[in-house]
Amino acid sequence: MKRFASVAFLATIMWSSSAFGGAQETIEIPWSQTNRLGATSCCTWNALGSYGDGSYTNTQNCQTVYGSCVQSKGAALWLFDLSDLPENATVSSASFKGVTEYNDMGGNATFSVKPASSSLTTTLAYSVMNSPSWSNYFYMWGGGFSFNIPASQIEAARTEDGLVICLYVSTTSGVNVMNSWPGGARLSLVVDIDSPIGACCLSNGYCAEVPQYNCESGIGTTFHGPGSVCGSDHTCPSDECDGDTDGDGAVDVNDLLNVISSWGACSGCIEDMNGDGAVDISDLLAILDVWGDCG
Repeated sequence: MKRFASVAFLATIMWSSSAFGGAQETIEIPWSQTNRLGATSCCTWNALGSYGDGSYTNTQNCQTVYGSCVQSKGAALWLFDLSDLPENATVSSASFKGVTEYNDMGGNATFSVKPASSSLTTTLAYSVMNSPSWSNYFYMWGGGFSFNIPASQIEAARTEDGLVICLYVSTTSGVNVMNSWPGGARLSLVVDIDSPIGACCLSNGYCAEVPQYNCESGIGTTFHGPGSVCGSDHTCPSDECDGDTDGDGAVDVNDLLNVISSWGACSGCIEDMNGDGAVDISDLLAILDVWGDCG
C-alpha cells in the first residue's frame, strides 16, 4: 500500500506513571482515499465514480417515478492507511467518526469494513459490500456521528496495512459525509503503547519524564534511556558522562543492571557503549572502566 507519510496522525496523549509502564493514546487517522460506488439501471451496482477524493462522499438509495429512474443509488467508501501505527501499540477500541453536510441527513444504514492492501477499486468495493470481515446495521442520524468498530478488526487489518470502510444509507434524500478536517471522516483509535519511561529533553533544554514512544515522536527531542531521570528544575541529564545510562550523574549498579537487561542485539540503544549494534561483554567492561560519579 502507498505510504501517506505527509499526513500526520493527530494524537491525544495520556501516559502512566510507572517506571516501565505503558502509554494510552487516541490516534485519529485521516482517510487516504474515498470514492462512491454507483449504479446503472437505477438500482444495479456498477462501478466506482470518477471524481474520488471530493469534499464529501455521498450515499443514497435509488428512486423511480412512474417506472422511470430519477436517481441511482450509491455507497460511500473510505480507505485508511494503517502502516504508520506503532508496532508496540495494541488497539483497545476503534470508531469511524465524521459529520454529515446537514443535520437532517440520515436513514437505515449498512456499515461494513474489511482489511485491504491496495488502493480503492470497483472489485475491492464489491468485496467490502458482499464479503466484509465485519458489518453492522442501524439507523443513522444526521450531524456528527461515531460508529464503533471492534478492535479485533483493526488488529487484523494491520497485517494488510489498510482498512476499507463502506457506508450505505438507504434513503432517497441522500447523505453527504464531509471529508475535510478536522471534523471530517476519520478513523479514531485508542491504543495502549508498551513503552518505558525516561528523561525526554526538548530542543529548549526543558526535561520531562515520559514514555519513550511519546518522546521519540517529537521533533528535536532526545530520549535518555529507560529509567533515566531529569535533573533539578527539569534540566536535562548530561550526555557527557559515558556509561551513565539513567542520567543520574553517576555510573553505578543501576547502569550495570541496565546493560545486563539490554543484553543482545540493541542497535542505537544507550547501553551499547561502543556502538557495534549489540550489548555484550565489551559494554559491560566499559561500564566498569568508568565506574563512579561523573564529572
